[in-house]
Amino acid sequence: MSAADRWQKLPVTARVVVAVVGAIVALELGLAALETATGGTGPSGPASSSYATQPAGLAAYAELLAATGHPVRRLRTEVTELEPTATLVFADAPVADDEFAAVGRFVENGGRVVLAGAPSIPLAQALVDGAVGWQPSAPTTARPVPPAVSALDVSSVGSVRTAGEGGFDGTGAARPVLDAGGTPVAAVADLGHGTVVLLADPSMLQNRFLGQAGNAAFGLAAAGPAARPVVFGEVGHGYGKTTGFDALPSHWRWALLGAALATLVWVWSRGRRLGPPDEDDTEPLPRRRAYVDAVAATLLRTGDPAGGIEPVQAAGRDRLARRTGVAADDDAQLRAAAIKAGISEQDVDAIISPVRSHDDAVRAARALTRLGERT
Repeated sequence: MSAADRWQKLPVTARVVVAVVGAIVALELGLAALETATGGTGPSGPASSSYATQPAGLAAYAELLAATGHPVRRLRTEVTELEPTATLVFADAPVADDEFAAVGRFVENGGRVVLAGAPSIPLAQALVDGAVGWQPSAPTTARPVPPAVSALDVSSVGSVRTAGEGGFDGTGAARPVLDAGGTPVAAVADLGHGTVVLLADPSMLQNRFLGQAGNAAFGLAAAGPAARPVVFGEVGHGYGKTTGFDALPSHWRWALLGAALATLVWVWSRGRRLGPPDEDDTEPLPRRRAYVDAVAATLLRTGDPAGGIEPVQAAGRDRLARRTGVAADDDAQLRAAAIKAGISEQDVDAIISPVRSHDDAVRAARALTRLGERT
């Protein structure tokens, strides 16, 4: 059976469901392909993520670092071990308590960590001291605080623009390096052989402000010397390392679920149903005996029963002759041989004897039927 025939045999409801689901899957796959080809439909991503191209993202900062010689990578697992020659950036994302010790070892061995925004304050307090405090607002223009700190040289930064969404009300052992109207918005601290850079407001590095004032220059200074690798922590932005089904883009997952649903509908439509079988509403063929009676009656209406039934008797004679090996036109020998072969005397007489009535015609037709069943 061809695919077209199988499709036509499906119930109408099943065909409609399969067609609708198939159209949805095709649309999803088409949109996914279009998005892949065009690079997406617009700015997207979580705030302060290095993947994000929306105004509050850090994609432009990551590109700036790469363009100026910094190898850039994204960390999608919790921090365990990092090369101390790198700079680790946590921007506007919580850091798990389990990572504190690993980050501390990284900095003490010579690493640099940039902590931006309120979510990273607990880690800042653990690394510097508990006196680091954060407040939700500050003036939007910040300037370098003299004298310049060697670990974070901001002498070439004229001013920095921010969204005014955070400031420090205490920096503890960290030294302010950017001040906005008396409120520190950036500070730096030495820890072992490494450096901790604190930013109260991550907006100064975000796409929307990076090109303003001296923001780009400050961002490069915060990352450290040129060619220093920069690692962006992305677990807090929802970019954890995933495997299997969860690792697929959401639109692909929906497309696969749609395909699975279409398959289940097809299997259901092809499978056996529970409960009693459906009534067979097709009209059965007439029984052979009833059919023979009807044909005999039709032949008799011609007014010539013998002539009408003659083909039936001739066919019966041929069957008797094949069964017995006697010539079909030798009535006496044919009769004797047929009875000897086990054929009833009534059937033999009905085939050989002349037809004079309706009953004779019916008997001849029925005898021919029985002879056919025996051969």
